[in-house]
Amino acid sequence: ASAFRRLSVRPGLVRGLETGDLVLARRTLNHVVVRHAVRERVTHGSRTLVDVGLKFVIAGERHPLRAPDGTYLGRIEISIQDVIGFVKLFHRLTGADVVVRGWAGHAKSSLAAPGRLPPLPSSGPVSVAGRAYFVGSFARTGFAGEPLTVWILDPVGGG
Repeated sequence: ASAFRRLSVRPGLVRGLETGDLVLARRTLNHVVVRHAVRERVTHGSRTLVDVGLKFVIAGERHPLRAPDGTYLGRIEISIQDVIGFVKLFHRLTGADVVVRGWAGHAKSSLAAPGRLPPLPSSGPVSVAGRAYFVGSFARTGFAGEPLTVWILDPVGGG
């Protein structure tokens, strides 16, 4: 919540959105350091006004953005976790391999060449590059509603 408070009082962001100067709004978001933020986006209805940061990230929190007089300027979304960071952290903490795929060819994995991995079942045994795994999967939402599928690949036989 502190990231939202910090951004909502930035004069350049508010002034840019109020006047339609999206270059000013974007420049302000690019220069405001929000701890751990990897992507920020402001929308108004279905229109994206400003979108800065990494492209393949986990969904963030969303909050209304208002001018000091209370005028609604849009909805701001801030994410603090990119997909590759999630993959690396999960792999490091559990030892299991991870594959995350989204739309538009987005794919990240703790395995080499995630784009060339075979189709993965939602659950059950699978062989990848000659190694046997038991796989389970679940759906998550990425930034701006991007549907993500996450597969957890546990090596059969202890690795």
